[in-house]
Amino acid sequence: LRYLHLQGQRDFGGFSGPLPSFENSAHLHDLNLSHNSLVGDISDKFLETVRKSKNRTDYAYPTIDLSHNMITGKIPADWDDFVGLFVDLAGNRITEVPDVLCDDDYEFENYLVGQLTENPCDAILCRPGFYSDVGRQTDVNITCFKCPDGTTSQFYGRRCPNRSTRSAEPG
Repeated sequence: LRYLHLQGQRDFGGFSGPLPSFENSAHLHDLNLSHNSLVGDISDKFLETVRKSKNRTDYAYPTIDLSHNMITGKIPADWDDFVGLFVDLAGNRITEVPDVLCDDDYEFENYLVGQLTENPCDAILCRPGFYSDVGRQTDVNITCFKCPDGTTSQFYGRRCPNRSTRSAEPG
């Protein structure tokens, strides 16, 4: 199995329960489980066989979209093993983006993490108290914006309370 797209099942009784680890899915390269009702932490074994593969076709440039679920906790530091990862975790309850993921090497697609001099983790998810329309910084010149009027979210990649669109002024 190389591609698994089961996004948007929430309206049909959808997928709920813990996020599967897919630890033995050696060739799964494109995973979209967005807009479901998955809960819990991301296992340290998540896509482990893919991350540890010696075959570049398996471990390089995977796409993982787990946005808009109810996933909690931190992003595993072992995701540092990926090369060119595209990940979307916006709209969950992520509490930590490990610093090792925010260094200047090549884990993330378009290498935006390495291009940002301030707040490089914003290329993965906007930090608590900041937001963007998509939950992360997508361009060097378009930053995550500070939540207005002292509002904040305790999670990464979330909109500010009572905020549905981007402010005109960066924070």
